[in-house]
Amino acid sequence: MNVLDRSNYFKGLLILAIKDNVIAEEEEKLLMDVGSKLGFEKNFCHNAIQQSLGNEYLVQTPPVFSNKDIAELFLLDGLKLAVSDNNLDPYELQWLDSVAKANNIEKSWLSKKLEEYIHSDDKHNIYSSLPNIKEFETMDTAVENANHGLT
Repeated sequence: MNVLDRSNYFKGLLILAIKDNVIAEEEEKLLMDVGSKLGFEKNFCHNAIQQSLGNEYLVQTPPVFSNKDIAELFLLDGLKLAVSDNNLDPYELQWLDSVAKANNIEKSWLSKKLEEYIHSDDKHNIYSSLPNIKEFETMDTAVENANHGLT
């Protein structure tokens, strides 16, 4: 993964994490893990996370990656991050949808991945314990519900 993709990946997840105006402990752990895997220093990641909530200059344009595989990995990590705090926020769903669109990823692909998290029976999977995620059967209905909630 090139430097621009790595930078966009971390920044994109950081933007996603602040969509609900809170960075939960689980989100911070995931961001630190991803940052480390992307080759960023621990202090850099920690500072970026701490400063992100108050950073009005953080450009929130959806990242565009150099290839579809990286975009799909980002969306998978994005889904993981979005549900890691046991709350699927409408703004987070809209952000993931906008990233999918920007990278020419079919909404049906993202919807399928969301459904997999919802219906997972894996006891080690944190997604199966979410009480309020069951109402979102597809990405279309999730985004539609999110849009109704924001108007």
